[in-house]
Amino acid sequence: MKSEGSNERRLHPTLLCLGDLPALLGWGALGIFFILFHHLCVIPGLLDYSVYGFILLLAGACLLVYLLPAEGGRQYLVFILAALFAYEALSSVRHWSIFGQATAAVLILAVIAAAARLYARLDLCQLAALGLAALVVFAFAPGEQIRAINHFVLSEESPNMYGGEVFTYFPLRVGDFAGEGEMQVVSWGNREELLAERDAGEDEEEIRGEPHILAPETVYPYVFSWKNGGLTRTPVADIPAPTLDEAADALTGHYPAFPYYSARSSGKLQPLISPEELTDAALHFARAPATAVDLVQASAAARLAAGGADEADFPDAGIRDVHLTGDRMKCRWDDRDLVFFTDATEIIGPLRLGDDVALVLLGASLQIVQLNDGGEDPRLQVTHELTAGEFSDVGLVDPLIADVDGDGSDELLLSSAHTPSRIVKPEQGGDFRLLWVAEQRDETFRFEDVHKNGDGPPEIIAQRQSLVRDVPYRYLTGYHYADGQLHSSWRSMFNMVDVHARDLTGDGSSEVIGLRYGAHRFWVLRPHGIPVTRILWGIAGLLAACLVLFRFGDLPPGRPRWWLVAVCAAAVLIVALVMVFSARLSTYPSAGSVPEVEDAGKQTGDVPDAAEFGPALEEAIGRGRDEGRFWYTGWIASFVGKRQVNSMYDGTVYLPHGYVSNVRVAANPLRLFRWEGEVFIEERERWFEKEVPNGDVDLLGGFARFLTVADEFAPGGQDAVMGMPCTRYEAELSLREWRELLGPGASAASVPAGADENAEVMFGQGSVQVEIWIASGEPLLHKYRTVIRLPLPGAGETKQEILFRFYRYGDPNIEPVDLQKIQGYLHEQRREFD
Repeated sequence: MKSEGSNERRLHPTLLCLGDLPALLGWGALGIFFILFHHLCVIPGLLDYSVYGFILLLAGACLLVYLLPAEGGRQYLVFILAALFAYEALSSVRHWSIFGQATAAVLILAVIAAAARLYARLDLCQLAALGLAALVVFAFAPGEQIRAINHFVLSEESPNMYGGEVFTYFPLRVGDFAGEGEMQVVSWGNREELLAERDAGEDEEEIRGEPHILAPETVYPYVFSWKNGGLTRTPVADIPAPTLDEAADALTGHYPAFPYYSARSSGKLQPLISPEELTDAALHFARAPATAVDLVQASAAARLAAGGADEADFPDAGIRDVHLTGDRMKCRWDDRDLVFFTDATEIIGPLRLGDDVALVLLGASLQIVQLNDGGEDPRLQVTHELTAGEFSDVGLVDPLIADVDGDGSDELLLSSAHTPSRIVKPEQGGDFRLLWVAEQRDETFRFEDVHKNGDGPPEIIAQRQSLVRDVPYRYLTGYHYADGQLHSSWRSMFNMVDVHARDLTGDGSSEVIGLRYGAHRFWVLRPHGIPVTRILWGIAGLLAACLVLFRFGDLPPGRPRWWLVAVCAAAVLIVALVMVFSARLSTYPSAGSVPEVEDAGKQTGDVPDAAEFGPALEEAIGRGRDEGRFWYTGWIASFVGKRQVNSMYDGTVYLPHGYVSNVRVAANPLRLFRWEGEVFIEERERWFEKEVPNGDVDLLGGFARFLTVADEFAPGGQDAVMGMPCTRYEAELSLREWRELLGPGASAASVPAGADENAEVMFGQGSVQVEIWIASGEPLLHKYRTVIRLPLPGAGETKQEILFRFYRYGDPNIEPVDLQKIQGYLHEQRREFD
């Protein structure tokens, strides 16, 4: 680059003037630095510090622009931005073929280089350098992988395992399943099999006549081992039977797309309801929870029919053949065959209590069971129990067992979907001592795994959300516990689910293995121990110091010396604020005590008499029918452990003719029209004509069933629903009472033979909380919420929340459905396929 003034000459390091190769390397290094700095310092700062991070970024950008001279400064800014754009564009094609990537790279770099040349007059050396910088970083860390390099080296990335469109991820298991001293990674997929079918001549046009959402699907065990320095998929025929059994158990116990699918050990994923049946059942609002429970029972039926809720084997702990079935547990403990009565549904694993061994079970509560060796009459007994009164979502936890405080006894690390995570310690006498609990607002924090490398304290791998922002993005973080705090040893913005720390490569140290949500591939990450982030900040400080010297080395006449001091002080203040915030995030102190669950939204005021519920509900149903038109929005949320599956609904009702519903079933969108007995589904711009078994469109009529138990409802307070003052009525019912009230749901799924007895024992323990909001003054239904809790085989407990809001009754903007227009779409689609 040619110099055009003293300021610009002073701006460039002497190295850039020695020749084209040094200039190319110098500009290339500058581009690599800013790409890394952007992804590892700037983006985490914005996500960590929210508004504060934006202010710091804006202050730093303004300072940078000010320090650059008027002449030549534009070239630096354009070079930096062009390098960032080039890397992002290359990352967007990272999963293309080699030829596709090469072609796209040429086009991308050509367009960006042309724009940079025209706008900032970058010379050929600078253009080549920005392309080189983007290609170098892309080669080592394409896409999201760049976020991991502050702590990890990417050892291996698995191929895409899933070729369908329905499931976001399948479970991942890592262990020596073959018993040969080598680790295997087990998951599920079908991509290779689908590609083979397509190559064999399968006609994709044949399946266009049916929707893909809630369609049957078959998946296969995908087992990977570490061979010759990389991942190798083991052929199914060579997989030992224990490995296949473990994979099948992982599939059925994980409950993929719960509760809309039944998972068979053969790999068959069978939908339990069709999209149109599910939508129609949900919009018969009062009866929607009955359908949800039907689906829970049907999705659990295969596991129950196999003979029990859960089974496991722990030979190292002297506990073998553990089997949960119905209301009892059978096992062989210290070579004694024992039976223990319990309502638990999941076996967690053995736990050390000093010199003794216990077994952790999970159901509606968490139980620790020990052998009371009474000589000739040994028996099992519960020595510790953590109930819902002490931990509201205890049945939904995925517990980890580890000795995190180093005293020789194990602790329990508990995470759930909507209750702050905590570490509890079982103590003598049956009590639990709280060692650590997350803050009330930090419900996204969760423990993933615990492992130990060397002689140091165990490392806890967790997903942590920044405490000063609301975006639910979790960081992969390594902690160790000490003095009531979690001390962070590393943080990485590379977010994964189902994370495991295991020595997969056999080099004596653990790698981190996990899935990217929705990517259907897993990564093997190896820690490198290089302080990348600190090095980047150090280089940034050095560059800032050089800019200050170049800019103010010779102050212009009349410019006071204090101006240089002020600029330097501003730079130091920005760096200091970054360091303060970083230090704050390096430890996570305990909240101190178990936080109280806030009863948000409830207001005090005049509470109506309980006897008013029946008449108010009856009048609200009648007025809703008379109005005929209203809007609605709502969801059905199902929780299993730390996982949550949602179905979202919104649309309009035009009684008594039909409705329009925009639906997302387990993250898959569709649109359903029901009008005068005809039903149409739009899915991914394709149209289908379907049938719905329910004949009526009296969507509010089901609420009349609550009139028979009106005396069970009590007023709970005055709330505002979408700005409308309402009285909230609530009732607590047993699952049996509630099912007798509403009857069966719309699902045709049933519990197969062999599961009936276990189902009767387990599902009889469920509970239902019902809340109905009726507007004050002008009785209309405005909100309906049901929370159902019931045991789930192999998964502790499940919770389902069904909530709908109704508003804008009589809205004239709600117009009838134009059937001729929809039928025209169907006609054009048939012509296109023909």
